[in-house]
Amino acid sequence: MSLWGLVSKMPPEKLQRLYVDFPQHLRHLLSDWLENQPWEFLVGSDTFCCNMASALLSATVQRLQTSAGKQGEGSAILQHISTLESIYQRDPLKLVATFRQILQGEKKAVMEQFRHLPMPFHWKQEELKFTTALQRLQHRVGETRLLREALQPGAEAGQVSLHNLLDAPANGKGPSEALATLLQETVGELEAAQALVLKRIQIWKRQQQLAGNGAPFEESLAPLQERCESLVDIYSQLQQEVGAAGGELEPKARAVLISRLDEVLRTLVTSSFLVEKQPPQVLKTQTKFQAGVRFLLGLRFLGAPAKPPLVRADMVTEKQARELSMPQGPGAGAESTGEII
Repeated sequence: MSLWGLVSKMPPEKLQRLYVDFPQHLRHLLSDWLENQPWEFLVGSDTFCCNMASALLSATVQRLQTSAGKQGEGSAILQHISTLESIYQRDPLKLVATFRQILQGEKKAVMEQFRHLPMPFHWKQEELKFTTALQRLQHRVGETRLLREALQPGAEAGQVSLHNLLDAPANGKGPSEALATLLQETVGELEAAQALVLKRIQIWKRQQQLAGNGAPFEESLAPLQERCESLVDIYSQLQQEVGAAGGELEPKARAVLISRLDEVLRTLVTSSFLVEKQPPQVLKTQTKFQAGVRFLLGLRFLGAPAKPPLVRADMVTEKQARELSMPQGPGAGAESTGEII
């Protein structure tokens, strides 16, 4: 069930105070579409947030007009929608803030009456958070590329507007320093997006464990694989940008960026080996069983060979597994528990 599925069951007068800046009858026209948009994850007033806010305003107006038409609403409602559009066109971010406040109020009301939020709502919000982070990363990489190209010798004066990419008098930085800062911030956002993926992988592992006791479990690894691959694509683009901007970066700053990117890749690779099919929790002596290991980044690093690569994994005891996860001293870790042949 969606959040709106619970909100719509509540007495309208209990929620009336939430709809001061946006009419309640129009909120009903949006129904559960509203909670499936990234209002809560557009915090700020940068170019990315402004562009997303404008697109969401257009989508909101279209949704309202379509819903009003299906429900046979009169011309007065359509006129009201048109008026709202003209108001928010001046500042689309105000619409984002308004809907964010409405959703937060609805969540609070649902928690007070039903003591919980629907699980599908939680999963959808987690998906929206990652998708928005990924879109922001793609936008940031584009900004980095434009700024780097503007700093190249021989760049045409009108080709790239530096004024749109940095405000030197405001931040006191030159173009090269601004490029270094932009790269550092973008790598930081990549690390934050990676943390979301790693958390989702841990949740998948835990659900897999609970499935052995009969808990429901969505086994498909396709969504996780898609997330890992999208981050590797961003990593590759950022690595290229750092390499191409070598002359504009101080050696120390460049080394730090490369080190952080290498750590992102290392963590993604080591975390994307998953036991897709676990053996039974209780094994009898001499019992045969099947298990499956999957490398989520296989296609990205190995391409699509005619013969799929074979992943070989060794079974270890629980004690050995714990030791493997602990920091290793010099010369340790000579034994390998997995290998791509």
